Amino acid sequence: MSLNTQQIVTSVFIRVAPASAAAEYERWLAEISDAAARVPGGLGTTVLRPDSAGGRYVAITSFDSPRSLQAWLDSPERAACLERLKKLPVTTEQTGCLDGVSRWFATPGMGAPPDNYKVATLLVLGLFPIVLALNALSTALPFDAPAPLVTLASLVVSVSLMVWVVMPWLTRLSRRWLHPPRPRYVDGHGGPAGDKEAR
Repeated sequence: MSLNTQQIVTSVFIRVAPASAAAEYERWLAEISDAAARVPGGLGTTVLRPDSAGGRYVAITSFDSPRSLQAWLDSPERAACLERLKKLPVTTEQTGCLDGVSRWFATPGMGAPPDNYKVATLLVLGLFPIVLALNALSTALPFDAPAPLVTLASLVVSVSLMVWVVMPWLTRLSRRWLHPPRPRYVDGHGGPAGDKEAR
């Protein structure tokens, strides 16, 4: 059966492990990656590691369809792995799913992803200066490079900057705008009446 590349979906987890727990976290990563690969539709995991022991790890796991991804997210194997992760001093910075760009902006404990217009605004704000700078650099090259090569290099640089530098910074800076505080009910005396969301 041929693989439908249009159905491929990717989950992304960015976590920070201190140097003291790097070896344990590496073993945990290998364990959960193997478990994800055994799920029907699992296409494997790519791990981007920090330059030195400890630091920011980016785990990218692909599946052949959203249904396969959901099966993994709901699996007892994944739940058991996450339970073991709680014993490690690891911080989750960002989680996301590349079947919808707004999921990149989901933050643990902050509820649903933000509105699409907010996502689009941050993407434009992040990309605009990068594109301007890369255009200026490409025109200032002392030699004529093939256009496809220049385009490829620009994509690699801009995507890398957006994923690992610009968007993490922008999402932290805009956290309260992306995820405004939930409204509270007010009782008859002007005091808070609980944490329930207004309906």
